Amino acid sequence: MVGENVGPYEMIRLLGVGGMGEVYLARDPRPDEAQSDYWAYFASAGGLFRDGLARTYLAQGEKEKAAEALEGLLQSGHERLSHPVLYVQGLYKLGVLKNELGDEPASRKYLESYLEHWEKADRDLTEVRDARRRLAR
Repeated sequence: MVGENVGPYEMIRLLGVGGMGEVYLARDPRPDEAQSDYWAYFASAGGLFRDGLARTYLAQGEKEKAAEALEGLLQSGHERLSHPVLYVQGLYKLGVLKNELGDEPASRKYLESYLEHWEKADRDLTEVRDARRRLAR
């Protein structure tokens, strides 16, 4: 993972390993960010990190970057196993974002996948109703 990027963060070096997973020193290499800002990245909580990153981007109105963070969450098989609810919620969030960004085929793909995961769930969940409504258009 050293030398790789997670969202905008570059993994610098492994700081340690414990019962909760690996911890890396990471930095934001973007020129508009303070170069002295370093962050600890918890590899086992990668999905949580990416979900939080997506929420931060959304709060800043940066939908494209939020979509990228959620795509990173969904591309990892680790999150599907270690954070299955977060993974499925990511499908819904990304489907809605893709719809808002005008990418209807991608929106349908993510919303259909979301509904497949919730096939036998309570059909009265707000997100399930919303996903069905969006796909019915």
